Amino acid sequence: MRAIVVARDRGQRLQHAHEADVHGDVDARSDGYGGEVGRVATFYLRAIAFGLPAALATRVFVALNAAVSRPKVTMLINVTALALKVPLNLVFMHGMGPVPALGGAGAGVATALLSWLMLAMSLAVWRFDSFYARFRSTEVHGPRWSSIREQLKLGVPIGLSTMFEVTSFTFMAVLIARLGTVAVAGHQIVANLVAILFMVPLSLGIATSVLVAQSLGAAQPKVARHAALRGFRIAIAIAVTAAAALWLLREEIVALYTGDPAVASMALSLLGLAAVFHLFDAGQGVAAFVLRGYKSTFWPMVIYGLALWGIGLGGGYWIGLNPSPFGPPRGPAGFWEAATVALALAAALLCILAAAVSRRHAVGR
Repeated sequence: MRAIVVARDRGQRLQHAHEADVHGDVDARSDGYGGEVGRVATFYLRAIAFGLPAALATRVFVALNAAVSRPKVTMLINVTALALKVPLNLVFMHGMGPVPALGGAGAGVATALLSWLMLAMSLAVWRFDSFYARFRSTEVHGPRWSSIREQLKLGVPIGLSTMFEVTSFTFMAVLIARLGTVAVAGHQIVANLVAILFMVPLSLGIATSVLVAQSLGAAQPKVARHAALRGFRIAIAIAVTAAAALWLLREEIVALYTGDPAVASMALSLLGLAAVFHLFDAGQGVAAFVLRGYKSTFWPMVIYGLALWGIGLGGGYWIGLNPSPFGPPRGPAGFWEAATVALALAAALLCILAAAVSRRHAVGR
């Protein structure tokens, strides 16, 4: 009897959500699905939090491998984790044996487990690969405050910059979730595509940063400037190609994610903004890493905070969820519009700053 009541209640909620989609009743749609979305999101975030310490510790080895020109080690670890992600997602999302089906939250559990596995693999490489023997200490040393101070001087601004960048995107998804499952599902498709596309400028930015730092260490500032310009040009050229492909193949790409017409329509309405967003994303990504190669991290932190949190997140909340001089609430499109403007500003300022810093080093000032 209880199963019949639950099924009837679920059917009424689905019908209510359908009517909300038809009539644009955001509040009704949120009532129909808000509780379920909140439950899954809470479980997902708790699982991710469990894996966060391992993910942060692994970043130390990622940075080390990049600095000593051994990115293949990181690549092999990541490829192994990626190969395991699919079966683990299947197990935890759909259930298998004693493991219950966790739905979308299961992806968070899989990610957390893989974070610890990646840390274990990184530690194994560090311990057993003879290449890293030169970096290992045979003695236990006390804290070296001068070295720690230098690390924090660079690391804290970089960490805050990353926090501004990541949380502006994360909070955007959280706020869009207020608009219902269709809105958040469409947004997540586009956010996933943008994240995938950013892997290319991210990798080019890291490589450029390493080359810049190595050139400066070899007392060749002009070579460092050439490396920075070359990295930026390659990243922008690839970004233009990727953005064009995303726009031209938008329907086919979205169809790979979902067969739901409402979700597909929402995603397609955002892809034009996402294509433009990616161009600015590539520019700011490479510029920020170039500045890290020059040990310039304070002003990028300020730029990220003001642009991404102030204009991107704050502006998105203003025009996305509230009436504004631009008209009624613009929903997910408002968040993407504000984020694109914010990223454009950040990209422009970071590129100007990177050009000035590299020029100053090249002329010896």
